[in-house]
Amino acid sequence: MLVKTLAFSIAVLTFILIILTVRSSKMQVRDSVFWILWTISLSLFSVFSNRLKQFFTDIGIENSSGMLFLVLTIYSYLVIFHLYCKVSQLNDQTRELTQIIAINQLEQKKSISELTKYYNEQLERIASIEHKVMPTKCQAIDATTSFEEVIVDAKKVN
Repeated sequence: MLVKTLAFSIAVLTFILIILTVRSSKMQVRDSVFWILWTISLSLFSVFSNRLKQFFTDIGIENSSGMLFLVLTIYSYLVIFHLYCKVSQLNDQTRELTQIIAINQLEQKKSISELTKYYNEQLERIASIEHKVMPTKCQAIDATTSFEEVIVDAKKVN
């Protein structure tokens, strides 16, 4: 009787822990379904242990340690399969995210290159306008001159 009470208590505590974990967003609901089914089966094992012993005796398992070993082996296989599926999904997501990041980095490099080219063209245009209007009062502007330096020179002239 003590074993039944202990098994049922463990099942209830595990169920409460699962609910609290889901509520605190540490586990997704779809992952918790597997554990909830385990707690339900553990509860059923503890409540109906005599009938389960009879069932396992009928299928050829004479002692309860063999029954426990069979149940835990099946459960372990199910957990391993579930985790394998999760790892496969995460590998697929990682590959997709890596491809998206690579594409975004390439687009950023292209846009930075285009912006730099546009900025240099504007500097050259401003420089050519200033040389036409005030060729003697402005310093020479080359490719290394920044836009701010051109503005400061224009303010000094005026």
